[in-house]
Amino acid sequence: MLKPILAAIMLALPALAAAQSQDVWADRYEKGIPILPEVFGALTEGRTLTYSDGYQDVYREYYPPGTNAVILRFIGAAENECQTGIWRTEGNLICFDWDGSSTVCSGWVEHDGVVISQLFEDGMPLGGFEPISNFSDTPITCMLGMVSYEAPQ
Repeated sequence: MLKPILAAIMLALPALAAAQSQDVWADRYEKGIPILPEVFGALTEGRTLTYSDGYQDVYREYYPPGTNAVILRFIGAAENECQTGIWRTEGNLICFDWDGSSTVCSGWVEHDGVVISQLFEDGMPLGGFEPISNFSDTPITCMLGMVSYEAPQ
């Protein structure tokens, strides 16, 4: 009888930990200083941002300089498994129009030196807090048809 109960608790622990982590990020987001769209452009241009779920890195986005383009690649994905799109502002939100997919909007704040994004739908917060774990000047490597995005040698 005890083994099934322990197994159930062990299976529930990751979900409980994630919920606690999201609560921490929610609190930090609420206390954060909003990053306005004009600041977002300056913050991201020519840079690669690494998004985390609070425990591990999940994906990277590269913002080519002089454009509003964005290239997304999940951690561990093959070089030809990238997604492209453009970013634009919608009020104080940053929206990403992904090629062949949907639009995703997010609010951005800075709290104690950490940049945090939160997902929005129809102007309403959804939760889904994503702290940015790294800013880099090195582009991601990505093969998209005849176009290759890679770090300069």
